[in-house]
Amino acid sequence: MSTPVVGNGPFEVTSVRGGLLSTPLSALSFNGNVLSVEGAWKTDVFDKYDAADQDNITKLLKYFADHKIAIPTAAASPKPAAAITAADAGSAGNRIVVTVAITTPNLDPTLVEFSISVTQDIPYTGLSAATLESVIGSDSVSGATPGLVQAVHASIDATKVPDAAVATYGLAGGAAGINARVDVNDAAHKLVFTLEARHDSADGDLTAVEVSNVQGLTFDMTVRWTKAVTGLVLGHLPADAVPLSYLITLAPPTSGAISVPAEGDTTLGGGSDGVSPVAAKATLFANQ
Repeated sequence: MSTPVVGNGPFEVTSVRGGLLSTPLSALSFNGNVLSVEGAWKTDVFDKYDAADQDNITKLLKYFADHKIAIPTAAASPKPAAAITAADAGSAGNRIVVTVAITTPNLDPTLVEFSISVTQDIPYTGLSAATLESVIGSDSVSGATPGLVQAVHASIDATKVPDAAVATYGLAGGAAGINARVDVNDAAHKLVFTLEARHDSADGDLTAVEVSNVQGLTFDMTVRWTKAVTGLVLGHLPADAVPLSYLITLAPPTSGAISVPAEGDTTLGGGSDGVSPVAAKATLFANQ
């Protein structure tokens, strides 16, 4: 990708025949660290110079670049498009990834359609039924690293371990006033513990739990939540992003109105636990 040039112009040298060869800065650009003549000026003028003149100009351009006599134009700072905040305070919010995809491009930003998907993966290692609620929390105990699910205290049997043959569990039954739940059983189909979504919402049903590395009474567990909203347009934001409010809130940036965000992944950061937990945040930058 070529970058325009900043310097004192025009660029002038004496030709091998004694004439003055003048090249405007607008005809020069950087490709990486290489300064060269490009565009119509190259084909219409530079390519018609004698080979010796072309060689001299190329050498001088290298000298200008090496000694910073000409430098690339500084890239413009990206424009904030929207502010994202985790719905729950704490370090778990640092694992939220917001992905933007442009589905209908258009030169008119009000006609651009795009999608936003939100995913959170929270891994736990070396758990046991006995330590579970001290880590993820329960309906009666505050866990050290709470996240998408918590245990139901009365359901825990510390003498058992999840069935190694069952890898994935999906929470179900969530609604207003009801937390989605799933029972995790051992190989004899006896209850080891029940997990419930952190919030009472139908979106709790989007939570999946993967149990792995079962060894003795210990196991690893990864909890995942993901949801996408499609067909988004500027005129309907932030209202149309409300379906993602289980994990995030989307708001205008402090610098102004919401813009069409650029494609790609953005990971929230800055969330922390403690007496006064802090919510993770991120900025989506503009597409144009």
